[in-house]
Amino acid sequence: MLNYQKIFKKNPYSLIIKQKEQFFSKQLLQLTKFHYKNCKVYKKFLDFINFGFNNDLSLDELPFFTTRIFKDYDLISVKKNKIKKILSSSGTTSSSVSKIFLDSLNSLNQVKVL
Repeated sequence: MLNYQKIFKKNPYSLIIKQKEQFFSKQLLQLTKFHYKNCKVYKKFLDFINFGFNNDLSLDELPFFTTRIFKDYDLISVKKNKIKKILSSSGTTSSSVSKIFLDSLNSLNQVKVL
Protein backbone atom coordinates (compact mmCIF):
# COMPACT_ATOMS: atom_id res chain seq x y z
CA MET A 1 0.00 0.00 0.00
CA LEU A 2 1.17 3.52 -0.67
CA ASN A 3 2.57 5.58 2.17
CA TYR A 4 0.26 8.57 1.93
CA GLN A 5 1.77 10.16 5.05
CA LYS A 6 5.02 10.52 3.09
CA ILE A 7 3.15 12.18 0.26
CA PHE A 8 1.18 14.51 2.54
CA LYS A 9 4.38 15.66 4.26
CA LYS A 10 5.98 16.78 0.99
CA ASN A 11 5.87 20.45 0.20
CA PRO A 12 4.30 20.57 -3.31
CA TYR A 13 6.88 23.14 -4.43
CA SER A 14 9.93 21.46 -2.92
CA LEU A 15 10.90 19.36 -5.95
CA ILE A 16 12.10 20.29 -9.42
CA ILE A 17 10.09 18.92 -12.35
CA LYS A 18 12.33 15.88 -12.92
CA GLN A 19 12.11 14.92 -9.23
CA LYS A 20 8.31 15.34 -9.28
CA GLU A 21 8.03 13.10 -12.33
CA GLN A 22 10.18 10.42 -10.71
CA PHE A 23 8.28 10.64 -7.42
CA PHE A 24 4.89 10.58 -9.17
CA SER A 25 5.90 7.69 -11.45
CA LYS A 26 7.11 5.66 -8.48
CA GLN A 27 3.86 6.29 -6.57
CA LEU A 28 1.70 5.40 -9.59
CA LEU A 29 3.69 2.22 -10.16
CA GLN A 30 3.10 1.20 -6.52
CA LEU A 31 -0.59 1.99 -6.92
CA THR A 32 -0.74 -0.02 -10.15
CA LYS A 33 0.87 -2.99 -8.40
CA PHE A 34 -1.59 -2.70 -5.51
CA HIS A 35 -4.63 -2.73 -7.80
CA TYR A 36 -3.14 -5.53 -9.92
CA LYS A 37 -2.74 -7.65 -6.80
CA ASN A 38 -6.12 -6.77 -5.25
CA CYS A 39 -8.57 -6.32 -8.14
CA LYS A 40 -9.32 -9.32 -10.36
CA VAL A 41 -10.82 -7.21 -13.17
CA TYR A 42 -7.87 -4.79 -13.23
CA LYS A 43 -5.46 -7.74 -13.27
CA LYS A 44 -7.28 -9.16 -16.30
CA PHE A 45 -6.95 -5.83 -18.13
CA LEU A 46 -3.21 -5.62 -17.45
CA ASP A 47 -2.66 -9.26 -18.35
CA PHE A 48 -4.61 -8.72 -21.59
CA ILE A 49 -2.32 -5.87 -22.67
CA ASN A 50 0.77 -7.87 -21.53
CA PHE A 51 1.81 -5.13 -19.13
CA GLY A 52 5.19 -5.84 -17.60
CA PHE A 53 6.13 -4.36 -14.25
CA ASN A 54 9.46 -2.58 -14.32
CA ASN A 55 10.64 -0.28 -11.53
CA ASP A 56 12.04 2.23 -14.01
CA LEU A 57 8.81 2.94 -15.87
CA SER A 58 8.09 6.49 -16.92
CA LEU A 59 4.63 8.02 -16.73
CA ASP A 60 3.91 7.39 -20.40
CA GLU A 61 4.69 3.67 -19.97
CA LEU A 62 2.12 3.12 -17.22
CA PRO A 63 -1.20 1.58 -18.30
CA PHE A 64 -3.93 4.00 -19.30
CA PHE A 65 -7.63 3.22 -19.37
CA THR A 66 -10.43 5.61 -20.20
CA THR A 67 -12.90 6.64 -17.53
CA ARG A 68 -15.50 4.50 -19.32
CA ILE A 69 -14.01 1.50 -17.53
CA PHE A 70 -15.51 2.79 -14.26
CA LYS A 71 -18.96 2.77 -15.87
CA ASP A 72 -18.70 -0.71 -17.30
CA TYR A 73 -16.89 -2.55 -14.49
CA ASP A 74 -16.81 -2.57 -10.71
CA LEU A 75 -13.11 -2.09 -10.01
CA ILE A 76 -12.82 -3.03 -6.37
CA SER A 77 -9.42 -3.39 -4.71
CA VAL A 78 -10.64 -3.79 -1.14
CA LYS A 79 -12.78 -6.47 0.46
CA LYS A 80 -16.45 -5.75 -0.17
CA ASN A 81 -17.22 -5.71 3.55
CA LYS A 82 -14.62 -2.91 3.95
CA ILE A 83 -16.31 -0.56 1.45
CA LYS A 84 -17.52 2.50 3.35
CA LYS A 85 -18.39 4.84 0.50
CA ILE A 86 -19.26 4.55 -3.18
CA LEU A 87 -18.69 7.65 -5.27
CA SER A 88 -20.71 7.85 -8.46
CA SER A 89 -20.88 10.22 -11.39
CA SER A 90 -24.01 12.02 -12.47
CA GLY A 91 -24.28 9.92 -15.63
CA THR A 92 -25.12 12.95 -17.76
CA THR A 93 -23.58 11.63 -21.00
CA SER A 94 -25.17 8.19 -20.71
CA SER A 95 -27.45 6.26 -18.43
CA SER A 96 -24.43 4.50 -16.89
CA VAL A 97 -22.66 5.99 -13.89
CA SER A 98 -19.04 5.65 -12.92
CA LYS A 99 -18.42 4.09 -9.53
CA ILE A 100 -15.41 4.41 -7.24
CA PHE A 101 -15.34 2.17 -4.16
CA LEU A 102 -13.62 3.51 -1.05
CA ASP A 103 -12.71 1.96 2.26
CA SER A 104 -12.26 4.11 5.38
CA LEU A 105 -8.58 4.82 4.76
CA ASN A 106 -9.11 5.81 1.11
CA SER A 107 -12.02 8.01 2.09
CA LEU A 108 -9.90 9.78 4.71
CA ASN A 109 -6.96 10.19 2.32
CA GLN A 110 -9.27 11.61 -0.33
CA VAL A 111 -10.54 14.24 2.10
CA LYS A 112 -6.94 15.19 2.94
CA VAL A 113 -5.97 15.49 -0.71
CA LEU A 114 -9.00 17.57 -1.62
